[in-house]
Amino acid sequence: MDIDLSSSIFLVTVGVNSSHGAIRSPIFRDGTFELMPKPEERSLWAPTLPAYPKMASFNNSGEPLSNYVSSRYRNVRVMDDPEFQSFTYGAYVENSQYQRKLMRCKPGDYIVFLSLLTHYDEKFIPHHRGYYIVGFMYVEKTLFFPNKFPDREDFANFGKNAYIRRAVYHPKTLEGVCLWKGDPAMSIRLKHAVLFKIESILKQKKQHYDQGTKFPRDDVSKIGGYLRYVQVPFDKGDDPEVFEKKIEWWNEIKNGNPNLSL
Repeated sequence: MDIDLSSSIFLVTVGVNSSHGAIRSPIFRDGTFELMPKPEERSLWAPTLPAYPKMASFNNSGEPLSNYVSSRYRNVRVMDDPEFQSFTYGAYVENSQYQRKLMRCKPGDYIVFLSLLTHYDEKFIPHHRGYYIVGFMYVEKTLFFPNKFPDREDFANFGKNAYIRRAVYHPKTLEGVCLWKGDPAMSIRLKHAVLFKIESILKQKKQHYDQGTKFPRDDVSKIGGYLRYVQVPFDKGDDPEVFEKKIEWWNEIKNGNPNLSL
């Protein structure tokens, strides 16, 4: 898989986070991980949305994701978005300060997914957490603010997305939705998560930090604050310093996942 180094890169967080109680996405000693989708609101449950027992583990295909939640959550239906079969991602953008920047994300750009993953010991007791890069999509198609349920062509492209599947039973939930589809040949759910380092994306502020201010610490609260909104650390352009920084950043991802190439 080759990487398009000319593309803009949009960072978004996915999966459960600290607001979802005891549900955590586990990362294992070898860097493999399970990405736990967020629970859906009870009022929006639909038969077209899976519950944790119906979702297969990525690393152990014969096991369900319900192995990683308590019995309290095993019948909870989830929004499995993004989905890494046809590579789609959806978001409410128009009225969301958090996600509004995504309206600039067009075909030829990357959406890079980060998630809060938790390390466990051999007794499956949670220890430290961190933000990790878990996958990305090279955007091929978009569907912004559909005013009706997708027709045949749009459904073929976006029909596996959770926002569309939910809208079968709750049509009004499509209002304000934007959807992106990735090129399967250039999109991936990583096998090995890559620790997100804030220094890896700092570029134009370098001079400011050189004047005596230390780089931000790589802890959950600092990075969580940065990722509170969609970020675009690398835009299209011909700035050689930014280009070199972008290469370094993709190389960090590649080092943990040798099937990628630049």
